[in-house]
Amino acid sequence: MMNVIATIIAAATTFAGVTGNTVHTSRQLILGGHPVTDSSHQYVAGLRDSPYENTFCGGVLITKLHVLTTQTCVEHIQDGMSMYAAIGARYIMGLNFPNGTQDGERIKVETITIHPKYNNDTTSYDFALLTLEKESQFPPIQLPTTDVKPGTYLDAFGWGSTTTSDSLFPKNLQVVELEAWSNDHCDDIFDIDESMICAGGENGKGACVGDVGGPLVQKTQSGDVLMGLSSMSDCNPNGTPDIFSRVSSAMDWLSECI
Repeated sequence: MMNVIATIIAAATTFAGVTGNTVHTSRQLILGGHPVTDSSHQYVAGLRDSPYENTFCGGVLITKLHVLTTQTCVEHIQDGMSMYAAIGARYIMGLNFPNGTQDGERIKVETITIHPKYNNDTTSYDFALLTLEKESQFPPIQLPTTDVKPGTYLDAFGWGSTTTSDSLFPKNLQVVELEAWSNDHCDDIFDIDESMICAGGENGKGACVGDVGGPLVQKTQSGDVLMGLSSMSDCNPNGTPDIFSRVSSAMDWLSECI
């Protein structure tokens, strides 16, 4: 068993991984999306308290040894608890198939590093870097070299409920296409900063509260690029955009950590 240890390493707060269970009271909703039907998004990670429990939060593989998620996904971690990353999985629960194979990988999280600029009041710089106990066999996603442009269409991934009226959680990983907003446009609705992206706004499409951390991805000729992580939403299906953590704003910190 490992203990939770708070230290300052490379200008960031780090916690050690641990063992046990916790209760999660809310989930992110992928609204208006559809199931992922192929294996082209194996960088998507689901966070679990144990290898065979349901996914409670999202993340994304950015190196063979690191998963990026949000601080709000890991704030419940305390001494005596554990967390696993289910990488390359398509199903919300930990499945073993009749032929002896399993759905993706389940790798224990060894350490958690919080972005040093994270602000609990505003959720600015809502990032957490998870170091895995061993390397993943799946290919990581590309990190951005440029910022996302307003009007770009991006894909958001998650396993949350597909309706706002009922807690109807899909078995399969879901994806929905959302349009990126300019920060000036979004600032008319929310008080945001340079560490955030607004995306969505189409009625009946988007994410919702709780199961944050899932990736916001841009398709390019050279492959998929990670542009954001689901961070905040009011679940309003009537044209309100969702807020994502802007990965380009964390690149200096990530370069120091990985």
